[in-house]
Amino acid sequence: MEMQMNPLMTNKPSAAVDLTGRLSYDVQSLNQLRAQARSDEKSSIKAVAQQFEAMFTSMMLKSMRNAVPQSDIGHSSETRMFQGMFDDQLSQNLASHRGLGIAALVERQLTRTDLIAPKDLPAHKSAKPLSLPLPAVAMTVQQALEAAKARKAEETTTPLADFVAAVVGQARKAADAIGVAPHLLAAQAALETAWGKRKIVDAAGNDSFNLFGIKAGKGWQGKVAHVATTEFESGQ
Repeated sequence: MEMQMNPLMTNKPSAAVDLTGRLSYDVQSLNQLRAQARSDEKSSIKAVAQQFEAMFTSMMLKSMRNAVPQSDIGHSSETRMFQGMFDDQLSQNLASHRGLGIAALVERQLTRTDLIAPKDLPAHKSAKPLSLPLPAVAMTVQQALEAAKARKAEETTTPLADFVAAVVGQARKAADAIGVAPHLLAAQAALETAWGKRKIVDAAGNDSFNLFGIKAGKGWQGKVAHVATTEFESGQ
């Protein structure tokens, strides 16, 4: 009795798998490609590259169809199924011939002979062995990261925020006494002093704590600070 042997069951390396004319849903061709890749990796590169381009083209066609509005009339689930099968087969046929050129690029990249295997790369001269055990090195790195975060947090504080933090306490007390919102007093102080850049100081350079530019009248008997100001009267 004569029996036909499946080439996949033999140990002999098979010839390069030709996907031209194969159905996209032909599982046997994929099994042959898998077997060939195990026995002869180089000869299967072209077929693998074609399969990659076929998958890419199929995804592109499906995306193009999904971008077109469709109605329920003439677009049943069966229609979409056969349309998907057609797209897969069309992609397979295109990739088996010249296609989009993606398969050729992949094949050329995978068959380059000027590539160096990682194990053949020489060790870098600047690489030095760790002076500490790995857990100690990890702890050192963690401490450095935390210190960097702390410095970053300090850098994010601005002079504007520092000024508000300095006056908000007194602004609340004064606001409670005169019946206004504390943020209004803080805003007026920021306006009068340019956010603390132009504070009124005495002759010795000490802060007068006069955040609103209030002038000393004839009845004021306390300390005063003499500063030059610009006044407007009647719009002039």
